[in-house]
Amino acid sequence: MTTGLKKSLVVLLLAVNIVICLATALSAFGGYFDPDKFRAIPAIAAMTFPLWIVVTPLLAAIDFFTFRKIAIVPAVTMVLCSGQFLNFCPVNIFGQSPAAPYEAEFTLLSYNTYQFAPYDTESAGDSIPNPTLQTIIETDADMACLVETRFPVVNKRLNITRAQVDSLKAEYPFITEAENASITILSKYGTEACQSPELENETAACLKFKVNINNRQVTVYTVHLQSIGLDREDKELYLELTEGNARHNIKKAKSQLLSKLSHAFKLRAAQARIIRDNIMADTAKNVIVCGDFNDISGCHAIRCLREAGLRDAYTDAGRGPDYTYRDNRFYFHIDHILYKGDIVPVEIKVLKKGASDHYPVFARFRFDNH
Repeated sequence: MTTGLKKSLVVLLLAVNIVICLATALSAFGGYFDPDKFRAIPAIAAMTFPLWIVVTPLLAAIDFFTFRKIAIVPAVTMVLCSGQFLNFCPVNIFGQSPAAPYEAEFTLLSYNTYQFAPYDTESAGDSIPNPTLQTIIETDADMACLVETRFPVVNKRLNITRAQVDSLKAEYPFITEAENASITILSKYGTEACQSPELENETAACLKFKVNINNRQVTVYTVHLQSIGLDREDKELYLELTEGNARHNIKKAKSQLLSKLSHAFKLRAAQARIIRDNIMADTAKNVIVCGDFNDISGCHAIRCLREAGLRDAYTDAGRGPDYTYRDNRFYFHIDHILYKGDIVPVEIKVLKKGASDHYPVFARFRFDNH
C-alpha cells in the first residue's frame, strides 16, 4: 500500500468515526434539547440510541485492527455515553433484597390496556377469558394504574367474563376513575382523590391520588402523555422505511412523519412541565409518576420530571434492555415508573403478557425508613 493511499484511508476512516460518534453522542444526549427550540431532530436521534450503541463498539473493533490510534475516538464516545447506556440497559446484578416485611413494601402495576381490546386480532382475538384483564388479576399487585380504560364490564366481544369482573371487584375494594379521561386506579389500600393537573390536550391525561399504605402516604400520578397520533398510512410508511425502502420515501417521511413527531415532542414537554410544577408545589414526600409516556427513558419530558427529584425505577432496579410497546415495529420502552422519597424500588420488570399493544410494568417498592 502506497503512503498516499494509506493516508487517504486513514482520513476516510477518521471521517467515518467522527460522523458515527457525533450521531452516537446526539442520540445519547438528545433528551437534553428542548423540542420547543430544536424541533424534533435531537428527540428523534435519542430514539435511535440502541442502534448506535451497537455500531460504535463495532467501529472501535475495526479501528483497533486497522488504524489503532483512531480507536480512541469511539472509545471516548462510549465513555461519555455510558450514563445513558446504563439508563437503557441497567445492570443491577445484585439489586436490593426484596425480603423486607410485607408491612414495609407494596407492589404497583402500570398498564396501558388498549381498552382491553387485542392489538392483534389474529393472535389474541379469540382468547377467553380476556388476556389483558386476566394479566391484571393474576399479577395481584397492590395497585394497578391503568390507562386507556374504564373499569371493565362483561363484554362478549372482548371476551370479558362475569367471573373476571367479580374477581377484580373482590381483589380491589378501592376503585378510582378519572372524570374526563380513560384512567382507572385499582387499589387494595384506601385512596384519596386529589386535584389532578390539567394537561390541556384531549389525548393526554393525568390522574393524581393519595394512597395510605399502613399509615404511610404515597402520592401517585398516573399519566398518559401525548401520543404521536400516527394513522394507518403513517405506520405503513414507517414499516417501509424499516424494511430499507427509504429511497423513494424519505421526502414523504419528512413531510408526513416529522411534523407529527415534532408536535408530539413539544406537547409532551409542556405536559411534563405541568406535572413537574404540580409535584414541586405539593408537600408530598413520597411520590410516584407512572403510565404511558409515549417516549423513551432519556427523553426531554422525563428529564423535566427529574427536576422535581424523581428517579427512574427501571434504571435503579431493572436488568438489561427491554421494551414495553410492541406494535408496528415500534419496539420502544415508553411505559415508565418514576419515584422519589422514602420508597425504594427493589424489583421492576416488563411482563410479556396480555393482548394490549403495550406490555405491563410491575414494580415492588420498599419503604426505606422502616
